[in-house]
Amino acid sequence: MVDFNKMLGEKLKNKETDPLEIFKRLDKSSGKEYLRPHQELILSKWHKKHSDKKDTIVKMHTGQGKTLVGLLMLQSCINAGHGPAIYLCPNNYLVNQIREEAKSFGISTVEFEGSGTPPPLEFKNSEAILIANCHKLFNGKSTFGVSRTERDQVKIGSIVMDDAHRCLDIIKNTFSIKIIRKKNGVENPVYQKFLNLFESSLTNQGVGTCADIKDGLDAYMAVPFWSWAEKKDNALAILQEHKENSDVEFGWDLIKDKLEFCTCIISGKQLEISPRMIPIDGIPSFVNAERRIFLSATLTEDAFLVKDLDIDAESVKEPLILGDEKYSGERMILIPTLLNPNISREDVIKWISKYVQERGDFGILSLVPSKYYLKEWKEGGARDTNVENLNRHITLLKELILKKTARHVTVLLNEYDGVDLPDATCRVLILESNQKHLRKELKN
Repeated sequence: MVDFNKMLGEKLKNKETDPLEIFKRLDKSSGKEYLRPHQELILSKWHKKHSDKKDTIVKMHTGQGKTLVGLLMLQSCINAGHGPAIYLCPNNYLVNQIREEAKSFGISTVEFEGSGTPPPLEFKNSEAILIANCHKLFNGKSTFGVSRTERDQVKIGSIVMDDAHRCLDIIKNTFSIKIIRKKNGVENPVYQKFLNLFESSLTNQGVGTCADIKDGLDAYMAVPFWSWAEKKDNALAILQEHKENSDVEFGWDLIKDKLEFCTCIISGKQLEISPRMIPIDGIPSFVNAERRIFLSATLTEDAFLVKDLDIDAESVKEPLILGDEKYSGERMILIPTLLNPNISREDVIKWISKYVQERGDFGILSLVPSKYYLKEWKEGGARDTNVENLNRHITLLKELILKKTARHVTVLLNEYDGVDLPDATCRVLILESNQKHLRKELKN
């Protein structure tokens, strides 16, 4: 009789697990033949000291190529028998960006074919790395399975979580239930039932603030913990009755057994029910993964990963870092008001808008926190975009740069974590921050 297990074992032994050797054997595009020194250093350190650990934190600055590092680590994990492997990122724009980068280096990847579809077979068979939005894994209807539900649990052997600080925010939101008071002018019955349930305890805390909340004004209060504990069964009954409500359905299965550990905050616009600590065991595919690698450029407080994602505390004590760096590129950082306190935001916008029209051979990007900031930029000829249509915008911008006709500023609205604007597509970056205008916008 043929011993297939023995044959598979021999085949596995022949697979290369050193990420540096894996890179050498990839069928790479022209110009992608070499790793940068800091990529080599991180990969070498990981292979020698961290590849056998369940949890690893990797800290690299923006622009140092951590995406390729993460992909090579996952390929190494697959070759070592720790598949299937998934690369998680905060949004769909980054899914496309990472797949394009993987393709240029000859790394096999796949993505979901559409909403509600199961994970691809190439992923399940450890033939390719699955690139996915963080929401795909972390939600109450996860296709990878949710604890204490009938949905089948899909095995994940290895996980890379890119932009871990941003993914953590997303995960916290998915483990919360946010109920909007009005949609298209129609009152949400779930909101009203919760307001009626806790109105007396809110009034006892602050009769004026509670009145503002009832009037739909910009005010909020937390339900007292003793009141929540006393009426949690009533709250459970309301959510159970409306678990198909679009505001409830994606969080219901994740916190339905943890309501006693939740807090509830009610404002004039919405209410939010969220656990004090994320019950991460609700996503068993994440909890049971054999290798979990967290990539971050800006995460400074690693304790949150231990607290909220239940990762190994030792990985926080010994993150994978480059050490003392002598050179990390050149950037000129200017703060106009420190150079001249009389320079206004409008002055900067007018100058930049005029400057870009005189050049046309590189891109200029302004990051803005909300639509309030768009007006002056658009008056100067800027074009606004977001992560959902950024791929199309960058493709057009590259064509204009080649023709030296890129004569507009790109304004990226609201979400920009992990966005890659390569080479000449962004030579000048403007970071918007005007707290006075922001407060006015929130008030309105």
